Amino acid sequence: MPFEAAFRSDGSRPRALVFPLSGAWFSNTSSFFCPRTRSEVFPVKQMPIREAKPTEIPDILEIWEISVRGSHSFLNEDDIIFIRDQLKEILPGHRGLFVWEENSLLRGFMGLSANRDDEESVLYVDMLFVLPECQNKGIGTAFLNYAKNRSTRVFLEVNPDNSSAVKFYESRGFGFFRRNPDDHPFGLPYPVNVYSWEKDSSR
Repeated sequence: MPFEAAFRSDGSRPRALVFPLSGAWFSNTSSFFCPRTRSEVFPVKQMPIREAKPTEIPDILEIWEISVRGSHSFLNEDDIIFIRDQLKEILPGHRGLFVWEENSLLRGFMGLSANRDDEESVLYVDMLFVLPECQNKGIGTAFLNYAKNRSTRVFLEVNPDNSSAVKFYESRGFGFFRRNPDDHPFGLPYPVNVYSWEKDSSR
């Protein structure tokens, strides 16, 4: 099941058992500004990360497509349409979708899943997309911290051709775990790399 299965600590894909994760307000003291709304600068602590509503799936799909068209230049039009059609089927059943909302408008989303068979607390970032004009404002970092604060280890996948995403994850403490040359979630001929973050046990 794409986006609902990730990796065990040995790198294998388990059968994922996805469970709901409660939404919360993310607390931080930095500032946020999204030019699309031309709003004033608000502290991030006033911006919610919360569970997505079923009625927001179309908005989430729109964020995905706008973000992908701006960052995934290696995908052709047929690829984008194919993945979008797959997501239309998958997203309504994904029980770990979280959104970032500003002025009643969604600016980004994240998909989290977990496997209850894991002995340790492991989460998988299935998806993380932010509107291009709202990037570099702390939203992606807030989403990752949201996952880190609820887990001892976090896994995610990123295409090596998406250099900006690779740099972003590496700068947020994620390290290369393994390469999956033929394991794109939808069977497309684009390799993905697995990255992982692990909580410092000394803290």
